[in-house]
Amino acid sequence: MRCIRTILAVGLKGMACLILLSLVCVENPELPSGEVIGQWLAFDKRVLVAAGCILLAVWVDKKGGEFPDIVSWALIFWGSMEAVRGICQLYGFSDSGHSLYAMTGSFFNPGPYSGYLAMVLPVCLHQYLIGDGKMDRVFAGGAGLLILCVLPAGMSRSAWLAGGVSCLWVYACYADWGIKLKKAWQQYRRLVVVSAFGGVCGGGTGWLANVCTET
Repeated sequence: MRCIRTILAVGLKGMACLILLSLVCVENPELPSGEVIGQWLAFDKRVLVAAGCILLAVWVDKKGGEFPDIVSWALIFWGSMEAVRGICQLYGFSDSGHSLYAMTGSFFNPGPYSGYLAMVLPVCLHQYLIGDGKMDRVFAGGAGLLILCVLPAGMSRSAWLAGGVSCLWVYACYADWGIKLKKAWQQYRRLVVVSAFGGVCGGGTGWLANVCTET
């Protein structure tokens, strides 16, 4: 009985997250570009349903599932859907949201679309690294590969940088780089300080010599 209540609570929380995060797919082509009234109207309806699901989940089982993991998987799901949609737009199976760009997902231009994918990519990496079961790693890794197939085509260098730095940070936390760097600093800090001081002195001497030569 306890297991059934936990599964039901996790399902209700997952449904609430999917409903709220589905706002990324809301489109109103009849409205002018940049107009978000359609998204706000959709949000009003979805937030009521999501609140009901969360309240029911808490009533069924207060400890049913880790909510951060549920949110992560909901993000991965919608990120995968956006990546698949971008691939379809690239190959001409569906229309983009802008006449000047071949791929925009459900967004109006590729900039925010690439930013959204870059936000989901480190979440995929995190779930892949901490995944307990084989299916978790398969789903997270597959979603990450889908995003990597689409992200370069967005031609957004800021999204590339954000995705790369975020993934590096996630892996650094997973591999305990902070602890390793702290140990390395404690062991080699004198060498680092002396090398940095020597580099500054050498650079300053070279700059002064160049100035004196020009004058």
